[in-house]
Amino acid sequence: METLPQENRIRQCAKMIAAQINKNDRYQAAEVEDYVRRCVANMSDDELALMETAIPVFASKILKKINSLENAYRSGIFRKWLDSGKIVCMDSYTFPAVITPQLTTDSIPCSLYEAEKNDMNRFERKVLDVIVGTDNIRWWHRNIEKKGFRLNGYFNHYPDFLVMTKSGKLLLIETKGDHLDGGDSRAKLELGRKWQEYSGGKYRYFMVFEEKELGMDGAYTLEGFADVMKEI
Repeated sequence: METLPQENRIRQCAKMIAAQINKNDRYQAAEVEDYVRRCVANMSDDELALMETAIPVFASKILKKINSLENAYRSGIFRKWLDSGKIVCMDSYTFPAVITPQLTTDSIPCSLYEAEKNDMNRFERKVLDVIVGTDNIRWWHRNIEKKGFRLNGYFNHYPDFLVMTKSGKLLLIETKGDHLDGGDSRAKLELGRKWQEYSGGKYRYFMVFEEKELGMDGAYTLEGFADVMKEI
């Protein structure tokens, strides 16, 4: 490629990067290639030479930017459709009669099934200990990622735990280690609280950190969450 004019080198790199980004045919190929060309059009000779030796790296960075733009667009449309009434919240999930996860535990009281999926990390187990340690819990369930209950807003969110209280409230609880408090956490929390707002008074959504203060409604430290659980 070094023997080609710079314009041709940019065109060839853009095609290779676009092919990497769109290998699952998620986007229209022409639009992806046009966007990539705009991203790399003003590169210097040194930057272009570096890109030619690291096509997957540059493709990954540009794809990350495309994903952020797509998520921002979806979020905006989701809020607009909520306000206009195009999106409604209604029941559509039925718990299966049985579950058959590969790893199970039956040692924790009040579980919905005879045995629950046992893939919990240290902090998730601490949160579950708080849940079952209160006296107002009817049952809890470890949600199964990609198969269980989901909030299908502008992205699919599978909260970690579903909890039914003796007063008939269904709680969705997402756990986050203190190192996981970025945009993904904020998007999940925003979607969960919108679900709570639109689904009626018998439903709640919480996100629990160990000690981190996220500064958003519905986000709690473990200590704060324990206090809330006593009052539900």
